[in-house]
Amino acid sequence: SPGVYLRESEARSLGAAARHQVAIGALTTRLSGDPVISHISAAIMHGLPFVYSELPPVHVTRAGAAKSRRGSGLLSHRGALTPGEVVMLGGLPVTTVARTVVDCALLLPFANAVVLTDAALHRRQVTPGALAAQLRLHPRVPGMRSAAGVVGFADGRSAGVGESYSRVLLRRAGLPAPELHADVGEAGGSPAFCYREQRVLGEFDGHEDPTPQLLARDERRRNAGWQLLRWTWADLYSPAALVRRFAVVLGRPIPRVPASLLGDGDLDLGRI
Repeated sequence: SPGVYLRESEARSLGAAARHQVAIGALTTRLSGDPVISHISAAIMHGLPFVYSELPPVHVTRAGAAKSRRGSGLLSHRGALTPGEVVMLGGLPVTTVARTVVDCALLLPFANAVVLTDAALHRRQVTPGALAAQLRLHPRVPGMRSAAGVVGFADGRSAGVGESYSRVLLRRAGLPAPELHADVGEAGGSPAFCYREQRVLGEFDGHEDPTPQLLARDERRRNAGWQLLRWTWADLYSPAALVRRFAVVLGRPIPRVPASLLGDGDLDLGRI
């Protein structure tokens, strides 16, 4: 912000989320009126996954019906806020997790919004009931039907960003949704993805090679009659081959898949 600086040595030691929190503190104390930290900025304040191609502007919401305005490092939204939609974090007013999740679902691409909503549910920072109530609170807000689609698809059993993206990828490809972390017996345990009818189990491995313990578990699963699929971030960056593998083991026609990750923009997995 003009006239507000951060020492270079301090900036280097901060991650993207921490730098954004510094920007929040620098900007909001200089704003007039009663702005409430909202949208992506509120998500970062609540510790939810931050997935964006570049550091976003600070988002605040003010009461009123005027249009949103963008300033230097700031995006000011206008909208109704009830007292129950605001909490204090670090001495600053921030939208609640439920309001934040719905606001982000209105703003972000579907995949990004699902990642955030899955995480909030998985960490029990919000409940499905609270999200449903939040959707009903402002039914006339443009885009609320799309936000309801995000909330309806989100699942707190999704145990990480990679699993959330993978579920969106399967949806985009028109492939059936898996059971998430279902108990499939002693040999199978509770895999990330399960297709009981086809006897298929799936696990997202991130960047890591399977450990000896995981390889031994895989062998037990195969001996119990399960087919196994494993994939990494590299597969999600170029998902056509992964979708083909899923389609083959599920006995489905091989669909066409966007060349880019999930077909969405503003994705930078390095910032997760």
